[in-house]
Amino acid sequence: LEAFLATRIFTGMFSGSAPVAKAFLADLGDEESASSSSSEDKGNGKGGTVAKYLGWRDAASTLSYMLGPALGGILYEFVRCWGKTADSTIQYNSAMKWLNQGRPLGGATCAASSGASGGALSFVIGVSAFASLLASLLVMTFVKDMPPKSIPNLQQKHQAGNSNSTAMDGAMNTSDKENLEEAVKEEYEIVSCPLGTSLWTGVATVCVISFLYHVADSTFFAFYPALLQNQFNLDARSIGMSFTGFACISFLFSALSLPSKLIQRVGVVNSCVAGLGAISAGLCALSTSSSAAAVNAAGIGAGAGVMKYLTYTAAGIYFCGVPLYGPTIPLMLLLCVPPYQRGAVMGVDGAINTLARIVSPLIMGDIYRRFGATRTFAMASCAALTSASMALFRRFLVVRKQQAMMSAPK
Repeated sequence: LEAFLATRIFTGMFSGSAPVAKAFLADLGDEESASSSSSEDKGNGKGGTVAKYLGWRDAASTLSYMLGPALGGILYEFVRCWGKTADSTIQYNSAMKWLNQGRPLGGATCAASSGASGGALSFVIGVSAFASLLASLLVMTFVKDMPPKSIPNLQQKHQAGNSNSTAMDGAMNTSDKENLEEAVKEEYEIVSCPLGTSLWTGVATVCVISFLYHVADSTFFAFYPALLQNQFNLDARSIGMSFTGFACISFLFSALSLPSKLIQRVGVVNSCVAGLGAISAGLCALSTSSSAAAVNAAGIGAGAGVMKYLTYTAAGIYFCGVPLYGPTIPLMLLLCVPPYQRGAVMGVDGAINTLARIVSPLIMGDIYRRFGATRTFAMASCAALTSASMALFRRFLVVRKQQAMMSAPK
């Protein structure tokens, strides 16, 4: 166990690919927007293409969440059964029986043992490691960095306009380099931050909104399975199937580019609020379905079926909001910062989100232990609602300030 936890620490230390991928997709979207005049980006700046790419990334991530746990469970049980039995024919027949009928590999033939389970776990982790190496190889082979085309142009302009330049053999003195850096920043500066009139105000607001969302999200995934098990006596397989169905909803939204279409129609902030609103509504409905009155109703005749349907509906609403919200946070961050700061800001956002996922289960777990699922999901709903309210309020302040600046006499 100690060795496994130690390796998990190293896994976490080198799991920073998501911020890099988001920043790269934003640069790629900018490049495509600059070289094309498609109707998708008219009136939306760079947001349309970038939102589409981020939505596709979310779709790929959702697909991995759909296939990964199921594939890992199948491999684990298959290898565990294979390693337990002595005869190869019995091994194969027993494993294939489980694969075909979907029943646990139980009985005397495939009874769990520490050796077989340990070997199966090692095999599954090895497959995961191979998949990560394969992903790295694909990136090295097919993904090419985009050259910073604008910086040489700025350097030429700077040297042409600076009669006192002392550059020799292509080298620049300290003053020239500082002036070039300022020129690059001015060239790249983005003033379209939707939640702040200054760069860091907007970034801080977006990070707080993201933090509150991850508080709600980690609460859902920590305690929703416990709700299904305690209230409806569902087994692990039934709970896993429900998550697969919900993941299909998110995948469908992202694959059809519905989030990017909504962003183009109503704007990135309104799309963020719509997603957070659906998340808050789903969590609020879960709080209601887990109340004492609902539990009592579930134990009366057809009430159990009705309450199970309502619980699934509430979770479905939650998963409808997740893909709508997903691309908005990185898009707002990328609109708030110039390209040369994108990677750093996305990394800061990732660290804040990780902090939320560490702190939230501890706090919400204590609330769950003291007061039950009803108040836990209610608190998570309040976190999502507070996040949406903050986005609306900050957008209102920004729009009001912009209107005041436009109407001020020059």
